[in-house]
Amino acid sequence: MRVLCKAHWPGFKNLSLNLPKELIDAQATFIDFYNKTNQFRSLEFIYPLCTIAIDANLAACKSEITMTLLQFMIIAYFDRTKQASFKELQAELNFDEDTLKKNLHSLVREIII
Repeated sequence: MRVLCKAHWPGFKNLSLNLPKELIDAQATFIDFYNKTNQFRSLEFIYPLCTIAIDANLAACKSEITMTLLQFMIIAYFDRTKQASFKELQAELNFDEDTLKKNLHSLVREIII
Protein backbone atom coordinates (compact mmCIF):
# COMPACT_ATOMS: atom_id res chain seq x y z
CA MET A 1 0.00 0.00 0.00
CA ARG A 2 1.26 3.46 -0.89
CA VAL A 3 0.41 6.48 1.26
CA LEU A 4 0.59 9.82 -0.49
CA CYS A 5 0.35 13.33 0.87
CA LYS A 6 -2.98 14.89 -0.12
CA ALA A 7 -1.43 18.37 -0.46
CA HIS A 8 0.40 17.31 -3.64
CA TRP A 9 -2.73 16.20 -5.50
CA PRO A 10 -5.58 18.18 -7.06
CA GLY A 11 -8.96 17.95 -5.40
CA PHE A 12 -10.96 14.79 -6.03
CA LYS A 13 -14.55 14.00 -5.27
CA ASN A 14 -14.46 11.29 -2.62
CA LEU A 15 -17.28 8.79 -2.37
CA SER A 16 -18.98 7.18 0.59
CA LEU A 17 -19.01 3.58 -0.62
CA ASN A 18 -20.44 0.36 0.75
CA LEU A 19 -17.18 -1.60 0.79
CA PRO A 20 -17.31 -5.41 0.82
CA LYS A 21 -16.63 -6.99 4.22
CA GLU A 22 -13.24 -8.34 3.10
CA LEU A 23 -12.09 -4.83 2.22
CA ILE A 24 -13.46 -3.35 5.43
CA ASP A 25 -11.44 -5.89 7.45
CA ALA A 26 -8.26 -5.22 5.43
CA GLN A 27 -8.76 -1.47 5.73
CA ALA A 28 -9.23 -1.69 9.51
CA THR A 29 -6.03 -3.73 9.84
CA PHE A 30 -4.10 -1.17 7.80
CA ILE A 31 -5.55 1.77 9.77
CA ASP A 32 -4.41 0.14 13.03
CA PHE A 33 -0.93 -0.44 11.62
CA TYR A 34 -0.69 3.10 10.17
CA ASN A 35 -1.85 4.78 13.36
CA LYS A 36 0.75 2.90 15.43
CA THR A 37 3.61 3.96 13.16
CA ASN A 38 2.38 7.48 12.26
CA GLN A 39 0.84 8.91 15.41
CA PHE A 40 0.74 12.53 14.27
CA ARG A 41 -0.73 12.01 10.80
CA SER A 42 -4.30 11.46 9.71
CA LEU A 43 -5.31 8.88 7.15
CA GLU A 44 -8.04 9.34 4.55
CA PHE A 45 -8.88 6.92 1.75
CA ILE A 46 -9.68 8.59 -1.59
CA TYR A 47 -11.53 5.65 -3.10
CA PRO A 48 -11.63 6.82 -6.74
CA LEU A 49 -7.80 6.83 -6.71
CA CYS A 50 -7.39 3.37 -5.16
CA THR A 51 -6.28 0.40 -7.22
CA ILE A 52 -6.41 -3.28 -6.40
CA ALA A 53 -4.58 -6.28 -7.85
CA ILE A 54 -6.30 -9.67 -7.88
CA ASP A 55 -5.07 -13.10 -8.87
CA ALA A 56 -7.33 -14.69 -11.47
CA ASN A 57 -7.46 -18.17 -12.93
CA LEU A 58 -8.49 -17.59 -16.53
CA ALA A 59 -8.84 -20.68 -18.72
CA ALA A 60 -5.46 -22.42 -18.59
CA CYS A 61 -3.40 -19.59 -17.14
CA LYS A 62 -3.09 -17.60 -13.96
CA SER A 63 -3.00 -13.83 -14.24
CA GLU A 64 -2.79 -10.81 -12.00
CA ILE A 65 -5.35 -8.19 -12.93
CA THR A 66 -5.00 -4.60 -11.74
CA MET A 67 -8.09 -2.42 -11.67
CA THR A 68 -9.60 0.46 -9.78
CA LEU A 69 -11.29 -0.20 -6.47
CA LEU A 70 -14.60 0.85 -8.00
CA GLN A 71 -14.27 -1.68 -10.82
CA PHE A 72 -13.35 -4.38 -8.30
CA MET A 73 -16.46 -3.62 -6.25
CA ILE A 74 -18.64 -4.15 -9.33
CA ILE A 75 -16.91 -7.44 -10.21
CA ALA A 76 -17.09 -8.65 -6.59
CA TYR A 77 -20.81 -7.86 -6.51
CA PHE A 78 -21.40 -9.92 -9.67
CA ASP A 79 -19.33 -12.72 -8.15
CA ARG A 80 -21.86 -12.88 -5.29
CA THR A 81 -24.96 -12.13 -7.39
CA LYS A 82 -25.07 -13.35 -10.96
CA GLN A 83 -27.33 -10.55 -12.21
CA ALA A 84 -28.56 -7.16 -11.07
CA SER A 85 -30.32 -4.14 -12.46
CA PHE A 86 -28.53 -0.81 -12.72
CA LYS A 87 -30.58 0.56 -9.80
CA GLU A 88 -29.85 -2.49 -7.61
CA LEU A 89 -26.14 -2.19 -8.30
CA GLN A 90 -26.22 1.55 -7.62
CA ALA A 91 -28.03 1.07 -4.30
CA GLU A 92 -25.86 -1.85 -3.14
CA LEU A 93 -22.53 -0.15 -3.86
CA ASN A 94 -23.66 3.42 -3.09
CA PHE A 95 -22.29 4.77 -6.39
CA ASP A 96 -23.76 7.86 -7.99
CA GLU A 97 -25.17 7.34 -11.49
CA ASP A 98 -22.23 8.85 -13.40
CA THR A 99 -19.63 6.88 -11.42
CA LEU A 100 -21.46 3.60 -11.99
CA LYS A 101 -21.93 4.27 -15.72
CA LYS A 102 -18.26 5.15 -16.19
CA ASN A 103 -17.01 2.05 -14.37
CA LEU A 104 -19.51 -0.34 -15.93
CA HIS A 105 -18.58 0.99 -19.36
CA SER A 106 -14.89 0.39 -18.76
CA LEU A 107 -15.57 -3.21 -17.67
CA VAL A 108 -17.95 -3.97 -20.52
CA ARG A 109 -15.63 -2.37 -23.06
CA GLU A 110 -12.87 -4.76 -21.96
CA ILE A 111 -15.36 -7.67 -21.81
CA ILE A 112 -14.64 -8.38 -18.17
CA ILE A 113 -18.29 -8.63 -17.14
